[in-house]
Amino acid sequence: MALINFNSLNGLSRLFSTGNDRHTTTPQLSPNLINIFNKTAQYVSIDGNEGELYRTTPQLFKVIYRKASMLANGEFIHYGKNGEVIQDSPIVKFLRLPNPVQAQNEWIIQQSIQKDVYGNAFIYFLKGSKLAEIPSALWNLSPKDVKVLRTGKIFQQTKLNEIITSYKIDINGDGTFSESFDPSQILHRNIQDVDDAVVGMSPFHQLKMPISNIRSAYGFRNVIMTEKGALGMLTNNSKNTSGALPLTEKERKSIEQQFTKSYGISDKQRKIIMTSASLKWNPMSYPTKDMMLFEEIDEDTREIIDAYGLNEALFSLGKGTTFDNQKEGEKSAYQDTIIPEGDDLAFGLSRKFGLEEKGERLEMSFDHVASLQGDQQTESSIIVNKANAIQTLINAGYSRTEIDEMIQF
Repeated sequence: MALINFNSLNGLSRLFSTGNDRHTTTPQLSPNLINIFNKTAQYVSIDGNEGELYRTTPQLFKVIYRKASMLANGEFIHYGKNGEVIQDSPIVKFLRLPNPVQAQNEWIIQQSIQKDVYGNAFIYFLKGSKLAEIPSALWNLSPKDVKVLRTGKIFQQTKLNEIITSYKIDINGDGTFSESFDPSQILHRNIQDVDDAVVGMSPFHQLKMPISNIRSAYGFRNVIMTEKGALGMLTNNSKNTSGALPLTEKERKSIEQQFTKSYGISDKQRKIIMTSASLKWNPMSYPTKDMMLFEEIDEDTREIIDAYGLNEALFSLGKGTTFDNQKEGEKSAYQDTIIPEGDDLAFGLSRKFGLEEKGERLEMSFDHVASLQGDQQTESSIIVNKANAIQTLINAGYSRTEIDEMIQF
C-alpha cells in the first residue's frame, strides 16, 4: 500500500485550480489544513491549577467530596493507657468544634479534600501557650499558599525540625509570606511522592489523561450545542453533460425564503416541500453518540474512582446499580480506604496532642455506619441460633459433652 507524504500536500493544492466552466469551482487547499496531521495529544496543566480543576471538573468533585464525607462520618474515641475509653474527654469535646467557624465534619471534609486535591494537608495547632495540652483552635491551611522551607538535610536526621525549618504561608499570592509556623505547630499529612518523603504530590498528575479527556468531552459537547452553526445544506442535485449544476442566485433565495418561512412544525406552516428543483439534503452535524463521549467520561471516571480507593457502585455511571451492590461497594470503600485514612488522621492527632507520651491514643470509629453493621448482625444471629439449638438439645436429654461434639464454636 502506498504511503501518503502529507508534507507534499501543499504541492497538491496546485492541482486544485479553478476550472474553465463558470458554474463550477474547485475548492482550494489551505496551508492550515496541513496542521491537522501534526496535532498531538493535549493535556491539562496540573501544577498551580489543582483547585480550579477540582472546582470545575464534576467527576473530580463528586469522587473527592464523597470520600471526604465518608471520612467525616467517623467518631473520635479517646483511649487511656489501659485501653479504657475516657468518657467526656476534653480532646474529643474540642474536636467537635475545632475552630470558631467549622464544626468537626466541616473541618474533616476540608482537610481531606485538600489532601486529595493538592497531595498535602497542613493542620495548624493554634496554642495560646506551648504548655497547653489542648490548642485554642485547629485550622486547615490552604496547601496552595504554604511553602515548606527545608534545612537541606534529611536522611541522617531524626527530628522534624532538623529537616524542616518552618512552614510559611502566602495568603496574598504575591510572594510575600505573611505568617511563619514552627514544625511543631503543623500536622502535615500528604500523599507520598515517589521521589520526595517530605512534600506530597497531587494525584491529579497520575490522572492527567482522564481529567483532560473528561474536560475535552464536555467542551466538545458544549461547542456542538452552543456553536453548532447550520444543521445542513440543501444543494442542487441537477446535472448536465458537464456535471453538477449550481443553483442560480434567484433560485437559492427563493428556496431559502420558502424553507425558513413557509415550512415548519407550527399550525400555519407546511410540513412537506413541493418544488420543481432537484434538491439534496446534506446534514452538517455528526451524532455525538457515535463519538462515544458519554462512554469516554464514564471510563475516565472509573479511573478516578479507583485512584481514590472508592467503589464505582457508589456513583451513577450510566447504568443502574442495585441496593445490594451499593451497600457492598460502600462497605468495601470503608474497609479498604476510609478506615485506614481515619486511622492515619487519628494517629497524627494523637502525636500532636502528646497522647503517645502518656500511653494514650485517639481512634476514629466507624462502627455506627449502617453498611458496616451487616457482619455484626450476622454474627449476633449465629450466636442466637446456636444458643437456641443448645437449649433444644438439652431439653431433648443430651449431655453437655455430646452437645459440644455436635455444635462446634
